[in-house]
Formats: sequence, C-alpha cells, structure tokens
Amino acid sequence: MNYPNQSVSVTVMLPQNVYQQAKETAANEQQHLEAFLSQLIVDGLKSHTIGKLWETVSEQYRDRLSQEGTLAQSTDEVLQTLRKIREQVADEFYSG
Repeated sequence: MNYPNQSVSVTVMLPQNVYQQAKETAANEQQHLEAFLSQLIVDGLKSHTIGKLWETVSEQYRDRLSQEGTLAQSTDEVLQTLRKIREQVADEFYSG
C-alpha cells in the first residue's frame, strides 16, 4: 500500500512495548513496519466507522422497542413472539 503521490508522512509516538509488538508482528507477517502500521490504521478507521454505525443503529432499534413497549421483554418472550409471527406467515402463505 504505497501511494507516493497520495501519501502523507506522519510521526506517531508509541509506547516502547507497542512499537516492539508492531515490529515483531510485521516481521512475522513479512511486511515492512511502515506498511504494517499504515494498514493497521486503515483497518482501525474502518472498524471505528462500522462500530459507530452499529451504535447508531442499535440506539435507533432500542428507541423503537421502547416506543413499542417491548424493550424490557425477556428472551423467552421475544422468541415466543417470533414463533407466533412465523406461524402466522406460514399460515398465510402456505395454507391451501
């Protein structure tokens, strides 16, 4: 992942043990340390973005359940509701 015309050089301070771990991992994966760290940052940003999206969607889902009054349902109650819905769908689509 070397894009000479699209890259920016950045200086980062790392604790010695983190640097050593990154150096060893890069060597074990037969990568240059700089390329390995660059990929870690890219992957971390993707993960962070997905995590934020998941938090947003989860919060919206919790809000909806709260509005429906079903947020405090137990697992058994949720499963029972899902079984009823499955049976209704099966009856509607598969009854002769």
